[in-house]
Amino acid sequence: MFTKYGYNHTSLNQILQAAGIAKGGFYFHFKSKAELGKAVIQSLENCLTRDVLPKMIQGKDAKDKLELIFSLPGDCYCEQENRVRPTILLFTLAAEMIEVNEKFSKMIQNIFKEWCRLIAAIIEEGKLEGLFRDDVDGMAVAGI
Repeated sequence: MFTKYGYNHTSLNQILQAAGIAKGGFYFHFKSKAELGKAVIQSLENCLTRDVLPKMIQGKDAKDKLELIFSLPGDCYCEQENRVRPTILLFTLAAEMIEVNEKFSKMIQNIFKEWCRLIAAIIEEGKLEGLFRDDVDGMAVAGI
């Protein structure tokens, strides 16, 4: 629902109807929609770090790893049963929530920081392989 409508435009009633549960069932697991939102972001982080990123860096060298990261859609790597599209959901939540909800913003920023660290490490590997000049700032490039 958050992928399709965004967090702010998804009502609790829509969530309940899509999940096929009663309000009491929802509140047994979550205190609020915001708590559900945090759980969704945590689930995204787990999926991305456990399923997506490791498969995207299986290249033989830095060039191959960078090509995998930037050419393959991360969503096809997630092994969650419900076939959620983690990359699309992450970008949807980031665009909508990063400047509005401080808790969500910090969680989302941590995911992006991890991606930046990964890309910067590959750039450093590429410098050792002669793919990049020694004066290239890996974190600056990764941030872009």
